[in-house]
Amino acid sequence: TIEETVKSYYENLKKDRRFSPSDEVDSETPNVFVWVLYFLASHHEFLGRPMEALKLLDEGIEHTPTAIDLHVLRARTFKHQRDFQKAYDILNYARELDLADRYLNTKCVRYAFRAGKVEDGERIVKLFLRDSDTLDSLFEMQAMWYELSYGMSQLKLGNYAKALTKLYSVEKHFEDISEDQFDFHTWCLRKTTLRAYVDMLKYQENLRGHRFFLKAASEIIKVFVTLYDKPKREEAAGAGNGEADLSKLTAKERRAIKKRQKRLAAKAKKKEEAEAKKRAELEAQKSKEASQSATASSEATKANSLKESIPDGGKYAEAQDPLGEATKMVKQMQRYAPNQVQSHLCALEVYSRKKRYLLLLQAIKRTLKLASSASPPPPEVHYHSILLGKALKEEKDIHPTVVKIINLETEDMPQIPKSSDDLAAFNDSYLKANLASLRHRTVAAKCRVLLGQGAEKAYEAIHEGKFAECAMDLGASVEAFAFVKTLKLPADKIEAMRKTLHENFPLTPDFKEAAKELEASTEAGAKS
Repeated sequence: TIEETVKSYYENLKKDRRFSPSDEVDSETPNVFVWVLYFLASHHEFLGRPMEALKLLDEGIEHTPTAIDLHVLRARTFKHQRDFQKAYDILNYARELDLADRYLNTKCVRYAFRAGKVEDGERIVKLFLRDSDTLDSLFEMQAMWYELSYGMSQLKLGNYAKALTKLYSVEKHFEDISEDQFDFHTWCLRKTTLRAYVDMLKYQENLRGHRFFLKAASEIIKVFVTLYDKPKREEAAGAGNGEADLSKLTAKERRAIKKRQKRLAAKAKKKEEAEAKKRAELEAQKSKEASQSATASSEATKANSLKESIPDGGKYAEAQDPLGEATKMVKQMQRYAPNQVQSHLCALEVYSRKKRYLLLLQAIKRTLKLASSASPPPPEVHYHSILLGKALKEEKDIHPTVVKIINLETEDMPQIPKSSDDLAAFNDSYLKANLASLRHRTVAAKCRVLLGQGAEKAYEAIHEGKFAECAMDLGASVEAFAFVKTLKLPADKIEAMRKTLHENFPLTPDFKEAAKELEASTEAGAKS
């Protein structure tokens, strides 16, 4: 095999600096050994063996400390193990070894955003901008990789307005590209370049099927879904009719709510004062710009024009109908990327919350249609199938025609429960058929919570049986552990799961520092 061949190269080069015993001793240069190390480390990293990869990389760096590619691969290894902070530190060191390398600069910016180091990312990306340029110039350059990375980092930090500003900037670029093509319609016909014209029309039809647009659209949908799901308890606590509800609470609970109301009022007042101060500063800045020379005024006008063309994420974040905004993106994804599973998974998330059950069924069917033996349907389909079945059983305001259509459409679909099926038993059979996959176990556990079977039954779906032997990739493990931490369970059960995951992924921070957090988060849950 390739692995055995490269291992033999590694052993022979390390011992005698030659590829095989039949070659002369010291027949190869020292740098050959470094690149064999790099290849073998890449092989181990690709196959999910981070410890073996890091051991080889440490050996290579000790041999040649200035080999930048070894540092980059080492950073990538930690990134794939979700240790984003360490990955950024290593890649930033590699960047400083060659400050003229644009590739390293770009990668380092993305790693900084992924680690939550937004200011560092902005500082590093400025290194390759002109002195007269600002970060807004990246919008004019249509640097979509930067906007996507920045938007995803702000989404992770909970800054939804900033995230939407950058994500909608990507959407704006595709709109501009589409509009720019209008100039070519008459030109192509006048110059009779019909073949190029047809190619351009085909390109236009699939323009928004580009991976950058799909990624931006899916992240925008994620933001709006998060905003829709975000509890409105703070607004309810500040409402004027809250006194009637307070009368039903204990004296201690009333004091706590009133204290929170005062804190929220003070926070709102502070925010209003900050906005007023910001408006005053903006007016002063405008007055200062107006008094500058004609050249400076022209530059300021250009900068202001650029700022005005950048989408206002704050306006989108305050949308009265977040699901309506998300629906606009879903329609574009389904229109321009109908063969991408992600398009229909986003539709599932939106239409299930809007209670548009026919559209939900349509998205389920389209997702199943894209599945194959090599690419089975994602487990999210099962969750939304259970949700659809639950809605048909419990919701009385669904139109009878809708119910009839759904029943007819799902007659020959074993993946969707029928009206006569017991949903809990249907979910249990799904779990039994997919015990080897942690991702499927997690979805079955979420279904148990959805069906009101309790936290213990949900935990049992994930952890009971041969949990340590089931197929668990890192993404599925992080998702499963994050879900389990939301359940009101004793700390020892969550700790047992953490230890098992830590044994499988020793480099992942998600499973290293969890024990201290659990004591605080689950103690309250166990008492309640």
